[in-house]
Amino acid sequence: MSQNRPIVVVDDDRHIQRLIDMTLTGDGRTVKLFTKAEAAIEYLGKEEADLVILDLMLPGMSGLEALSILKQRWPETEVLMITAHGSVRSAVEALKAGAFDYVNKPFDPDELSALVARALERHQLKDENVHLKDEVAELRKLTGMIGGSRAMKQVQELIAIAAEVDVSVLILGESGVGKELVAHAIHDLGTQSKAPFIAVNCAAIPESMLEGELFGHRKGAFTGAVEDRMGKFEAAGKGTIFLDEIGEMDPGLQAKLLRVLESRKVVPLGSHEEIAVRARVVAATNQALEAAVAEGRFRADLYYRLSTFPILVPPLRERREDIPALVEQFVRQAAERFQRHPPAIDPQAMRKFETLDYPGNIRELKNLVDRAVLLAGKGTLLPGHVAGTLNDEEGGAAPNGGLGFPPEPIPLRELEKRYILHIYQQTGENQSQTARVLGIDRTTLINKLKRYESGEE
Repeated sequence: MSQNRPIVVVDDDRHIQRLIDMTLTGDGRTVKLFTKAEAAIEYLGKEEADLVILDLMLPGMSGLEALSILKQRWPETEVLMITAHGSVRSAVEALKAGAFDYVNKPFDPDELSALVARALERHQLKDENVHLKDEVAELRKLTGMIGGSRAMKQVQELIAIAAEVDVSVLILGESGVGKELVAHAIHDLGTQSKAPFIAVNCAAIPESMLEGELFGHRKGAFTGAVEDRMGKFEAAGKGTIFLDEIGEMDPGLQAKLLRVLESRKVVPLGSHEEIAVRARVVAATNQALEAAVAEGRFRADLYYRLSTFPILVPPLRERREDIPALVEQFVRQAAERFQRHPPAIDPQAMRKFETLDYPGNIRELKNLVDRAVLLAGKGTLLPGHVAGTLNDEEGGAAPNGGLGFPPEPIPLRELEKRYILHIYQQTGENQSQTARVLGIDRTTLINKLKRYESGEE
C-alpha cells in the first residue's frame, strides 16, 4: 500500500464531501473528490487507489453499478459504501457485491476514520499476501523446489520471509531433506543474491583446520601456512556463508563463532588484526540442538544467536503427496544425464515409490530413481525396477538380472564390489554415468575398477 495514493470519494453532496475531506485529511490522508461515478472510474483507469468511498445514490451511474465495475476492474481496491437512505437491502447487496463495509449518513467522523483505517489495513494485508505468493512462485522458479504439500508450502513461505531480512537462519531437518537447497533459496531470493554463496561442511573439515577455513590465516601461523589465506567469512563478502552440520563444531570454535556473530569481525590465525565481515549466516543441522545444549555439547548462547529464524524441513515420509512430482522430475533429470529418452512410469511403479519409507529422504529417492531409469532402459519403468534394498520387495532376484543378497554372509567390501560392477554393466560400462549413479568421482571409480581387474579386491 502506498501512503501517497489518495482515497477516492464519490458523493454528489458537497457538504458530505467537505466533511469526509476534513475528517480524512485530519488523519493525514490524501483525498480525491468526485460527484459522479463515471468520472471516478475514468480517473482510476489512470491512477491507482487503495480505497474508494462510494455513495449508493448518485446521478447517472448508481453506486451499486459503479461497485460492480470497480470490483471487476480493480478487485484489490477496497470500497466503502455510504448512504443517506438507511436501506438495509441496498447495504446487503453492496456487501454481497464485494464492498468492504457501509456507513449511514449522517455519520460520526470517528466512525468513518475507524472504518477507513480498517479498510486500508485489509488492503495492505492483501498486498502483502500477493507479494508473498509472488515470492514463493519466484522461489520455485529459482530453486526448482518441488512440493505442493501443505508442509512444503509452509517451508517455501518461510524462505520467502527469511530472504527479505538480514537475520541468522537455522535450518533443521533429517539428512537428505534438502537443507542446503533451502539455504540457496534464501540467498537467491535475497537482496544480495549476486554476492557469493559459500558452503562449509563443519563435519567434513578436521577441527584443527576448520578455524583457519572460516576465519583465514596469516603466513607462518602454523606449519604449512606458506602464505596468507582469506577465510570463508571474508570471502563471502555481503553474500551468504552456509555452515552445514553446525552441531558437529568443536565447543572451543563455537565460542569464537559466537564472537564473530556478535561483533561482525574475524581475527585470522596468526594475526591480531580484526577484519569486518558482512555475510549473512545460515546454519543447518540434522541434530536436535536443544538436546545438545541440555547435554552441554552445544553452547546455549550460540544456539539462541543462530536460531533467530528457524526453518524445519519435513522428512519425505511426512509429505508423501509430493513424491509423484519429485519422481517425474528426477526421471527427466536422470534420462538427460544418461542421454536417453525419459521412460514412461507404470502406475504400479509410482505407487511403489509412494509407499517406501526413505530414511535417506530426497537424496535416497533420487538415487532410487536413477537406478530405476537405468534398469528400465528403453522400456517402461516398472514396479520391478523400483527397490528399497538390493533385493526386490519379495526377496527374489533383482530385476533384469540385478544384484541380490547372497545366501551366505560376505564381507562388505565384496558386496560393494558386486554393486559397483552391476551398475557399471547397466550403464554399458560408461564410467562417467556409473560414477554419477554411485555418487563418487570418476577417478575413484577408475581406481576401484583397476583393483577389481588386477584381483587386488
